[in-house]
Amino acid sequence: MSARFVAVVDTVMRGDLERSFNDALYSFRVLMTQYHGALCLVLAGEAATLARALPLPSHDDWDQALDDPALLLRRNLAALVNEGATIYVLEPAPVPDDRPITPGITPLSTVQLAALLAEVGGMLFL
Repeated sequence: MSARFVAVVDTVMRGDLERSFNDALYSFRVLMTQYHGALCLVLAGEAATLARALPLPSHDDWDQALDDPALLLRRNLAALVNEGATIYVLEPAPVPDDRPITPGITPLSTVQLAALLAEVGGMLFL
């Protein structure tokens, strides 16, 4: 039986948590942060389960993310849902001035995130 875990969509990058997770999780968070702008994922759970759900993106994945970020995001959200993730959204907080936002990428709204989750059979908890 795979471990269950909780995914929390937050707006704050937490350095101590960032260092404690594996490369697969880190890479996914980087991708999510770039796509969402202010939003990033903070995931808690068994590292092996997270690594299975969120493999390291390949070069093709990164190229695809630049061409169509929503497609890769949808795939990764589907992987989380399939592993039994519950996804919560916290109130957005202001983005620190020293945190760059990728030019040309619009932050994903809560409504858009809920729609993407619905497409892959997930639910959004506010």
